[in-house]
Amino acid sequence: MSKARSLAAVGLRTPRLQTATLNDPDGLAAVLARCDVVLAAPRVIERIRGSIPDSARIIPFASVLSEGAVALLYERIAAWRIRRRFPGGDGVTTSGRSAREVPA
Repeated sequence: MSKARSLAAVGLRTPRLQTATLNDPDGLAAVLARCDVVLAAPRVIERIRGSIPDSARIIPFASVLSEGAVALLYERIAAWRIRRRFPGGDGVTTSGRSAREVPA
């Protein structure tokens, strides 16, 4: 949903989102043929620029994780690893360290 919020932030209301990937050229061509807006990473835009209709608005969009998001992701991965190693545990290792303190 973050992409929908980003679209609303730039003035596009109630977007009907359709997705496509570079791995499916036919699906990508079909989506591009009927789009009004292309939301994609800058590198992707450069690769598909020739297929984007002239009337389509292009919005470069790069998802970059903040330091807080990276820290949360690290914490969740560490907790998952502990639960995987010690099913039924409480998220604390045998050393007494929390999942946050366990190196990847």
